[in-house]
Parts: sequence; structure tokens; C-alpha cells
Amino acid sequence: MHASFPDSLHSSSVASDSSSCHTHILTYLSLRGPPNPADYALLRRSSIRTLSCELLPRGLSSGPLCFGDSTAGYTIAYMFRLPDSVARGKRRSYALVALAGKDAGRAFRACPVIWRAFGRIATGIVNSAEKFQEEEKRREEQNRGPDRANRQYTPVSSFLTGRTIDPAGHPRRPGQVRARNLSEIVGNQYIFAEIHAHFVALLQQLGSMFGAVPISEEQFVCSTVHGDEDARRSSLLPDDKDKDQVSPKGDTINELGMSTLSISSAPKPIPIVPRRPVIA
Repeated sequence: MHASFPDSLHSSSVASDSSSCHTHILTYLSLRGPPNPADYALLRRSSIRTLSCELLPRGLSSGPLCFGDSTAGYTIAYMFRLPDSVARGKRRSYALVALAGKDAGRAFRACPVIWRAFGRIATGIVNSAEKFQEEEKRREEQNRGPDRANRQYTPVSSFLTGRTIDPAGHPRRPGQVRARNLSEIVGNQYIFAEIHAHFVALLQQLGSMFGAVPISEEQFVCSTVHGDEDARRSSLLPDDKDKDQVSPKGDTINELGMSTLSISSAPKPIPIVPRRPVIA
């Protein structure tokens, strides 16, 4: 996914080792793209193939994908489409992409976990985009209501005329429509911070499956860029019917074991509860 705001996000997880009396600090950093040119080329190639070459079963607008080989590496992806009134076809395609390396066994073991996490993230984004689009339509109808009765519509009789004149008879000016980024489509400027936190929780679970640097479950801090306005309600949180369980403090815990995120103007600790063992 192409991130347009903010430029970067980082999270820190601290773990103490009492036997050696030192502290491990692991930082998760989200950027617009990998700084390594080779990694950037690999990610770009996988993204283009996901969105342009791979096809979902007929009738599906979203779903999981996995492709690759032991030479080029394996890609685990999840495609979905968002409603966008200014996009061609009124829809914009997105994909969550994970590069799984060249080990087929590890890639296939990670597929169910990554697909499940990506599916929940994509569902939350789609629901938020549809809800925000309905709100936009409602506001436009309220603003244009008084003028609609007095408006004189000009019939469009030819294809060439239709390209230069809108149904109201006003000339269209091509090239002035700016493509909207993800935060504008869902109406949430903190969307990338929320996605970042979900990715960190997913990486922690994958680390527990395949082995990684010890990570503390007690201290986890997510820092964001820009925080002058109050945050909207988290876009990626499941609805009431999708809630799996509730912690003693009232926070919703999803199947990955991540508590409800409340991203405000200042960085705050995000509680990460112990994860249930996953059998792949």
C-alpha cells in the first residue's frame, strides 16, 4: 500500500533479560518504501504482479493470493477494492503485500496467519470507506438541496459533448481532479498509524512462530507524526458482532491478541496481551 501520510511511523518494544542484566530494544519503522534499492525493486515487482497480473475468482472483489518460487521468492497478498467517487470506475484497488522469502515451507505455514490478519485489516478499511462515502453523499445532498429545484439541466446528446459538458451544462475541466490517498478515502488521517500497529502485532505473532528477538508484552509504544486534532474512531476495529473477547479493562481483543487502539494526539502505550498459540 502506498502511504502518503505520515512520512514515517515507529514503534518500540522493550524486553529485559534478567540473566544477562541488559535490555533489548526492538524498533518497528514504517516508511513509504524500503531504503535498499534491491528490496524496493522486489517489493515493486510483487506489488505490480499482485494488482495487475493475478486474478481473484470470478465474483470476488477481495481475497487472498500467494505466488512465487524458490528463486524469486514468495509473496503473500490480500487484494481488496475501495469505493472512490473520483477514481475511474468509482473503485480503487489496493493490496496488502508480505514478502515471505524463498523458503516454501515457512511461507506456506505463515499464509493462514497473514491472510487472516490482512483480511481483518482490509474488511475494516472497506467498511470505513463505505461509511465515509455515505456521509459525503449525505452532506452533498443537504448542501445542494435548495438549488436542485431551480437548476436547469442541459441534455447531453453526443459522446463528444458529454466529455466537455456535465449534465448541468457546465464545462468540465479535465486534469483538475486529484487522486485521493487512503486517508482521504476512509476519512481518517490516522489510518496509517493504525495499520502500522496491526502490522507490529502480526510481526510479533510470526516471531513467536518462527523464532525472533524476545519482545516484552508489558511495554509497547506507538509514536505518530502530527497530532494537532483529535483522532477519529479507529477504522480497523471490528464491529460488535466480530468482537472475539473483552479484556478486564473493557478493551476489545481480536484473534491476534491485540487490544483496541486509541490513537490520540500524544503517543501512548498500546497494551499487547499474550497471544494464543497458533497451530499451522
